[in-house]
Amino acid sequence: MKQLAVIGLGLIGASCCAAIKKRAPGWHITGYARTEVTRQQALAKGLIDQSFDSIAGAVREADLILLAVPMGQFWHVFEKVDAARDSRSVVTDAGSTKGSVIRDIASVLGSTPAWFVPGHPIAHTFLEIPLYGTTLLPPLSALALQHSSATSKRLF
Repeated sequence: MKQLAVIGLGLIGASCCAAIKKRAPGWHITGYARTEVTRQQALAKGLIDQSFDSIAGAVREADLILLAVPMGQFWHVFEKVDAARDSRSVVTDAGSTKGSVIRDIASVLGSTPAWFVPGHPIAHTFLEIPLYGTTLLPPLSALALQHSSATSKRLF
């Protein structure tokens, strides 16, 4: 079974979980959010299979790690992911700006590692998923992955 860890279960992270559950039901999804309430809501709605109260716990055995946190928190989250991830895991993000993501990674590691593949979710319409009251979550149409010279060729 393949395992996806989603760090950040807000609008984008929860939407990605919903899309994976619908399109790739064989994946086991672990999730982390700062608050217990958010983690429990994601579990109750079937968006994740297992919740963790730490980033390290969520990513420990993941094949793929999706970072879906606000841009200002990225460097702090990436530092924790880097320390806990399995050496075989691939990390991607759902941030809206790649320049700041790459700068944050470089500030933590000194350069962009080969196991990091910048990503950007693409949504086309809205679907109501009552995770946070009346919040509308865009269903994920695709995740655009951006190959760079630093990205390992084995990932593509």
